[in-house]
Amino acid sequence: MTADITTINKIKKLLSLAQAGSGATENEAMTAASMASALMLKYNIEVQLDADGDEEGSIKGVWQKGYDEPWHIQCASAAGFLYYCRPLIYRRLGVVEYVGRRDNIEACNETLRFFAAEVERLYKLNLPKGMTKLDRANYRSTFKMACAMRIAARCWAIMETLRRDDTKAIAATGSTALVVVETIDKLLAEADALMGDVKKLVVRSRKAGLGTYAGRKAGDTVKLQKELK
Repeated sequence: MTADITTINKIKKLLSLAQAGSGATENEAMTAASMASALMLKYNIEVQLDADGDEEGSIKGVWQKGYDEPWHIQCASAAGFLYYCRPLIYRRLGVVEYVGRRDNIEACNETLRFFAAEVERLYKLNLPKGMTKLDRANYRSTFKMACAMRIAARCWAIMETLRRDDTKAIAATGSTALVVVETIDKLLAEADALMGDVKKLVVRSRKAGLGTYAGRKAGDTVKLQKELK
């Protein structure tokens, strides 16, 4: 199934509504994000078209700056899970770049910014008072990593459910789980082909610390942009 220009413009409007500062309420923004995601999955079954009607394969997105922390890898992966893109992180430069379809990349960029902002917000909200400088540093690093890892795990679980459960897949995308699997695998294969020999992200386990438990709990409160009911 191929999307027409009207559908593509609708997706762009939904993504614009979903981003911070759009003036929409939280519920409106989350609904818009879910609708955009479902449309992108449905119409990426064959070829996505850009506004000029040209065929659009996988592309590389623009660099996003300011992502040089280990927990940023988790947030970048989480956004990639939801929108079928491959994330590339250049930690020495502090930048993230996504590989995938143009509208999917746009969704990844918006979602990454949202996830990173949520981790920062939740850290400040949960930081205990009266900690020593050393303990606060430990709490900060372990809280943010645990929170981001929990977000990534939840995003992965959502996509795995779409792959296995026809009822959930149809409700979210209008397609069966088999079609979802084929579509996602196709999009990721396109991204892999464009990436060539670039290494995938490797996420190493981290030791637990003062903020680990609170970070995991906080990660469960983040409203993902593709929740399944």
